[in-house]
Amino acid sequence: MAEGWFSIDLVVIWFIGFVVYVDYTVYLPTMLPYIQTLTASDDKASSVYSLALSSGALSQVTFSLMSGVLGNRFGVRNVFVVFQLISLLGTVSYSLAGDDMLSNVWLIVLGRVLCGAQGGVVGLCMSYISKATTSQYA
Repeated sequence: MAEGWFSIDLVVIWFIGFVVYVDYTVYLPTMLPYIQTLTASDDKASSVYSLALSSGALSQVTFSLMSGVLGNRFGVRNVFVVFQLISLLGTVSYSLAGDDMLSNVWLIVLGRVLCGAQGGVVGLCMSYISKATTSQYA
């Protein structure tokens, strides 16, 4: 790990943080209108919206517990790469939900579960930042 406040390791961590927060600032506000276009009634849309939000949060909690163990076993960098790929799959799932061939509201829920899993890495990122920087910059 490079020392100092600016290293390639920290740029990767900043990118992971950016991806996590884009999920919350771009996808969440557009999710309910997106679900409403795919469902027949507002009752079903609100039920699916609630399920999508809660499943993403549950996935984040579950994977935040697992990410530390996985980081110790397989290496932190490997875990970061895998979780970024999971986030990519979640984003693709979310975007394909409204496609004419795959018009399926459950792909939104799957996308939220996968993006929530990527959000579980935030604690591991904070741990990695504390290891990658020196106390001089604290």
